[in-house]
Amino acid sequence: MTHKDKLYLFPSCIPVKGYARSIIVDTQRRCYKFIPNVLYRILQEHNGDIIEHIMQLYGKENCEIIEEYIEFLIENNFVFISKNDITFNYNSIKNFDTPNHINNAQLDVGSIIPFNTIDLLSEHNCTVLQIFVKETADIALLLNLLGYVHKSRIASVYLNAKYSCEIEQNLQALLDQSNKLQQVLLTDAPRTETLRLGPCESCIVYLINSDISSKMQCGTVHPNNFATNRQMMAETLCHSSCWHKKISIDANGFVRPCRFAEQVLGSIGDTPLTALAEQIVALSSTTKDQVEVCRHCEFRRICPDCRVFTRNPQSPTAHLARCAYNPYIARWQGQSGYVPVDQCGMFTPKGFVPDAERIEQYALKFC
Repeated sequence: MTHKDKLYLFPSCIPVKGYARSIIVDTQRRCYKFIPNVLYRILQEHNGDIIEHIMQLYGKENCEIIEEYIEFLIENNFVFISKNDITFNYNSIKNFDTPNHINNAQLDVGSIIPFNTIDLLSEHNCTVLQIFVKETADIALLLNLLGYVHKSRIASVYLNAKYSCEIEQNLQALLDQSNKLQQVLLTDAPRTETLRLGPCESCIVYLINSDISSKMQCGTVHPNNFATNRQMMAETLCHSSCWHKKISIDANGFVRPCRFAEQVLGSIGDTPLTALAEQIVALSSTTKDQVEVCRHCEFRRICPDCRVFTRNPQSPTAHLARCAYNPYIARWQGQSGYVPVDQCGMFTPKGFVPDAERIEQYALKFC
């Protein structure tokens, strides 16, 4: 590398600016690294520029820092160095869409298998089906259910049920019934354990000794829930990742944007699925760049967006009620120096207004 070379950010490496710091998300290797906001600015404003030119713009006194930044980018394979002009397609992530009306469906199942509902989802090319069995599941019902879904166009099945010895003893039989089964979550189990089934261990079984399928867990923000893949990045840029092309159907056939949402969009038996999908499109038009507080967060492109449990259910752009991260001081709850978001500004009818002086005071305390 020489100062005459040009600096190109790989299209798979996407910088995201936050209030206190930024990140680079490598969607190919599915990881991210923290970077200062000044480096984000360099990548945004000088991508493809000559390194010498970048150093001149930031002055001799900052040349050493700029060199450290570039070394960091090279060491992490975020950039491509070349003397030649290179053309990369940086706009592909801005054109996210899928041809099907519904990508993901949540289906509550009682004592009767909703065959007609499964047929409708299949006809509309639903890709992923999450099945929630409310009561203690009969193994014969589960086998019949998986067998019927296996014949459909649905590609992946996730099963959530209350633990029973009968289900645990027949896990392999469930997988034999359909290799579309990707995950089984058994709550209220006598122990916590993770199992892998199948010839390639393609099906993961979680035994959890608590009920994590309840609404108390929904909308919780945690790094373990971040998704650093390209689809997530594109979806959060264009839509709400919580509701985009996803529906929830309860045991009575009523459709909601989420199984915990109070809003009923219609009945699967009375309203065409395309009409229900159109309502979902309207609801999912809010992106993280519009959500208060989240729009200032460096994690907004990789963090799931809950639109049910928010600070103000009447506002489509309200901040997540169960977020334990403060992007204004870059601290998680429990870390030294953490204070709640509302101490860094004010929630108003027009959104959250950060207080720069107060934020600086909190930031200085742990510097």
